[in-house]
Amino acid sequence: MDTCYILEKWIQGTSKLFVKEGSRLSTQNLEVSATQVTFDFDEDLMFRIPNLFPVVSLMGRLILTRNADTGLITTTSKQTNWMEF
Repeated sequence: MDTCYILEKWIQGTSKLFVKEGSRLSTQNLEVSATQVTFDFDEDLMFRIPNLFPVVSLMGRLILTRNADTGLITTTSKQTNWMEF
């Protein structure tokens, strides 16, 4: 994340942006090491736009870089392989 957010505010913001019942997320190929967490994802996101409710499908790989001493995530990178509108 480029900006530091309070977790509660982030959850409130995404709850207002997406429709939970119309969205889906699945993950696979989870790999965890002292310096990195990676997994493949496949998701459908339904946007909360009245009368439209468009769904965007995404597939890709998420890479979370960790501090080896603390285990805390320091950077994120999303490699999106495919998008459909």
